[in-house]
Amino acid sequence: MSLLAFRGVSKRFLDGGEQIAVLDRVSFEIEAGETVGLMASRRGGKTTLLKVAAGLIPSDDGSVLWGEMELATMSRDEVAVARRESGIAYARGDWHPSRSMTVMEFITVSLFGGSATGREAEHRAEKTLALLGASHLARQRTTELGMSERPIVELARAIAHKPRLLLMDEPAVLNNPDQAREFYELLRSLPAKIGCALLIASEEIAPLNGCKPMMRLSDGKLTVPTSRRKVIEFPTRGETSRAS
Repeated sequence: MSLLAFRGVSKRFLDGGEQIAVLDRVSFEIEAGETVGLMASRRGGKTTLLKVAAGLIPSDDGSVLWGEMELATMSRDEVAVARRESGIAYARGDWHPSRSMTVMEFITVSLFGGSATGREAEHRAEKTLALLGASHLARQRTTELGMSERPIVELARAIAHKPRLLLMDEPAVLNNPDQAREFYELLRSLPAKIGCALLIASEEIAPLNGCKPMMRLSDGKLTVPTSRRKVIEFPTRGETSRAS
């Protein structure tokens, strides 16, 4: 069974009185252990797709499944609980702190909505930072983090939840080529290190090197240039009517 499945998912937004389909009947699946790439241009819909996948915004049509759970049938609170139970984590490469706290506090506070106690949350935060080679950041304040440190701290927050599926939104935020390469390598090492599946969405190809399958989102349509095995084809309405 897949960890995540989109089946004919659409999402539309108003633009000057006109409805724009950012996602147009998008369908795909992600299974345990996969590292999947999603490429789209700036404002091409990749963030929308990841937020729908994470249950942060609803789809307009179609089905979003976490295992056997259908998000459209759940309330916002039920989705939040299901996200924790299903092990779905969302991280943003361009994360900026909204308030000042230590990195340890930033990670542990995010864990309190689940079953973790205070000491357990601290222990998980410490282990996660160590895994990412970032233990030295534990006592640093979030508002004082450098550009190369913020994506690592945001990644630590996400994987402290022990996700089965990590959704990484635009990791291509580092200007220093060496720092960027190290971060991409760290990100792509996580499926083997923590046993999760990984979906990376980016407008640049470098973070997506080695991802299989590689998907592309353009004009609301999703394609897989290298393989079609993860795309679920749905007939158009006209074809459905003729078939019935």
